[in-house]
Amino acid sequence: MTGTSLWPRYAEPGDLAAIEAVPLADRGLPESTYALLRRAAAVWTDRPATTVLPAAARWREPVRRTFAELLADVHRYANLLRELGVGRRDAVALMAPNCADLIPATLAAQLAGIATPLNGGLSRAHLTELLQLSGARVLITAGPELAPEIWDTAQALAPELDAILVLTPTGAVGERAALPALDGVRTGYLADLASAMEPSTFNGIPPSASDLPRRSAQRFNRRIREVQKRKSRFPLRLYIRTPAVPSHLRIHSRPIALACQARQNGLSQSLFAVALQGRLKILAIAPRL
Repeated sequence: MTGTSLWPRYAEPGDLAAIEAVPLADRGLPESTYALLRRAAAVWTDRPATTVLPAAARWREPVRRTFAELLADVHRYANLLRELGVGRRDAVALMAPNCADLIPATLAAQLAGIATPLNGGLSRAHLTELLQLSGARVLITAGPELAPEIWDTAQALAPELDAILVLTPTGAVGERAALPALDGVRTGYLADLASAMEPSTFNGIPPSASDLPRRSAQRFNRRIREVQKRKSRFPLRLYIRTPAVPSHLRIHSRPIALACQARQNGLSQSLFAVALQGRLKILAIAPRL
């Protein structure tokens, strides 16, 4: 990997042919978000990786993480997920508005398993089915101080879960709200539970190209047809952008911000991992609302 291979010179249209003459495989691109973060932490250790404002009125008080700090938090959170039983092919649900801790939480979910974002504005019946479809038993969600209505929804989903990990507002200070005990569900603030976890490395199996088996266009089209024949309470629509898009699939330029892994509908976990790690660039797997 060199700076020239990652950032080729482009000064005029004539440079485009030289750029495209080098295959992407020869440019040393990282194969996952985790590989990307590790590389960034090694190259730009103390540079700011994330800058998040607590609120518009507190614009002078941003919460920053360096690349090294972000990687350490991702390791802690991912090791906690592994301790909770999350494996390489297990889904981790996330349901929260934007906040500083949602960034490492999402990266940790991708590292330990399969990140499965949920839209907290959906009905509880709909969210229950999405959890069942994904197989997620761990939910990372907004707490009572960050988004009270989403926290109420998360508690209602407790019978479907083994653990609920709670996020706090960006830059929150003072004593945190006490969390109620939920029968049979481990509940706690994500940052607190992960504080004792190993920050220097991930103790599980990180993502790799072997997680993303290649499929021929013929097999991929056949799989899509199988999915379309199956019935679901909430029929799924696929929005896909690939190097060779099947003609019967619609390209959606504004993907719905809800993704679910549809085990019941015939989509494999490996295919969903492809979506999240950007191999096939599946923009969304979402219910037809």
